[in-house]
Amino acid sequence: MADYIFLRPSGYYLRYARPLRFASLLPVRELRYPLHTHKQLIAKRAAAYIVARIEWLLSGIESSRMQLSREQIMNLVRKEIEESHSEVTSDHLREKSPGAWEAHVTASLEFLREAEEDLARSHFRSIARRAQQILDDNGIRLDETSGSFRLLCRELLRATIELQREDLRLHNGKSAHNEQPYLLQASPTPVAATQPKTTPLLSEVLEAFINEKQQAKKVGISSIESYREAVSTFVFVVGDKPVGEITHDDACRFRDACRQIPTNRTKNPNYKNKTIDELLALELPESICLSGKTINDRLSILSAIFQKHLIPKRLADLNVFEGVKTHLEDSRSYTEFDSDDLRVITTSAIYVDSKYSRSSKTTASRWWLPLLGFWTGARVGELTQMHLSDIQEIDGILCAVVDDDEEDGKRVKTNAARRTFPIHSALLELGFRDYVEQVRASGATRLLESIPLGSRKPGEVASKWFNETYRARHLPSEFKEDKKVFHSLRRTFITAGLNAKIDLLDLQSMVGHEPKQLAETATYYGKRDVRRLKESLELVQFPSVDLASLRNGWKRFKRL
Repeated sequence: MADYIFLRPSGYYLRYARPLRFASLLPVRELRYPLHTHKQLIAKRAAAYIVARIEWLLSGIESSRMQLSREQIMNLVRKEIEESHSEVTSDHLREKSPGAWEAHVTASLEFLREAEEDLARSHFRSIARRAQQILDDNGIRLDETSGSFRLLCRELLRATIELQREDLRLHNGKSAHNEQPYLLQASPTPVAATQPKTTPLLSEVLEAFINEKQQAKKVGISSIESYREAVSTFVFVVGDKPVGEITHDDACRFRDACRQIPTNRTKNPNYKNKTIDELLALELPESICLSGKTINDRLSILSAIFQKHLIPKRLADLNVFEGVKTHLEDSRSYTEFDSDDLRVITTSAIYVDSKYSRSSKTTASRWWLPLLGFWTGARVGELTQMHLSDIQEIDGILCAVVDDDEEDGKRVKTNAARRTFPIHSALLELGFRDYVEQVRASGATRLLESIPLGSRKPGEVASKWFNETYRARHLPSEFKEDKKVFHSLRRTFITAGLNAKIDLLDLQSMVGHEPKQLAETATYYGKRDVRRLKESLELVQFPSVDLASLRNGWKRFKRL
């Protein structure tokens, strides 16, 4: 390792001489990099890590460049399956006892069931060894994480299933030979590895993907920002590669690296100028890094780009992000508030006579915000976007309407989020109807007029106020430790509804959930009647909240 480092007045440096085998991948003959230390032992350890990382990356690039076309893969599989087909045919000409035939059929049916399940789930572990043997027999070197290798596994598994079905048909005294594409095709042509076809960079594909979404009017500003964030993070970790060269290994490396990337990396001066290797070397604590949910959200976006855009356009053969997820056991998921928590919240500074509630900066909008959160289950963005015109009387019941409106700049998270839900009697008892009329008389247009929407997405200012400012100063420190945030109020409402045994479709309709999100697969049959929803809503109760002490408390504030 001493050959890799040399000492200068400023400290030790790494000197890496490029091996001849990597000449086509690395244009320079030598790399030099400051190790920022005068201690030889530390320099040796750092150099060993960096050299291993360089050669791992170069080996990965070298392997990923070796690809096979779909036609070449089909020829390899046909060659293999023709040999196996001859063995199957010969085996049926041999006489067997009835017991042996029965055992053979049972084993074949079991194998067929398992193979079809593996094919449906894109699980290729059972066939991977056989695929590698085929490559070895043909003198082909292929990276097992490459798209070509996974495609070979898939086609080999398909062909094996076809052969197994043929075996069973022969056992029944007939053959559907003309239905089996791998058993019918002409003899294969020689196979040679080729360079992959030219494909666009991931960053270029992103713009086309977003344009498609925008033209179909299936995407909002916040979603577009999420798409860009997912792709930019991938480019930061792996590089802006042609989509045809992105491998399953790249997807896994991206997932693993994300666990050590701090939140707001591009805004924090401590991290924004660091490379991915420098960030990984810091070994940052999990508490300041991307959550498991955020990582999975970004993986889902990249998976959608492959599945819905690249594969249909034949820019990729496989979705290399399929099945790549991070475990959520330790992720910072939201925890609902219990009854004691709600009592603490509704007796905190803004709801009692205090220096905070007497401040001219404290407004009635903020007084209402948490109460609306756990008595409606609405998202914070839905509440802050809500206009006075969205508060409507329907069949004699005061209701709130959640919808998108380009003219007013209102956006919803999903199609199911568009809904109408009744206002809980507890909110009416607190003076909600009077509050609406007073806001309307002031000339305002939004229900919570004094809370800005935010520049990035609706609700970000409200979330930041509750999660960072108010929680830190006026609520127990355990709330932060237990990951209880404003969104927890929504979960609190949903949990209360489930505990009250509200009809599941009613509850989904009130909170704007797709049916599958609450473990329900039945079709959602249109809008629910508000009178029915009102009856279900009133089953949700929070006994620990003292309504009498809160009644008309919003009137003490000078600003709405």
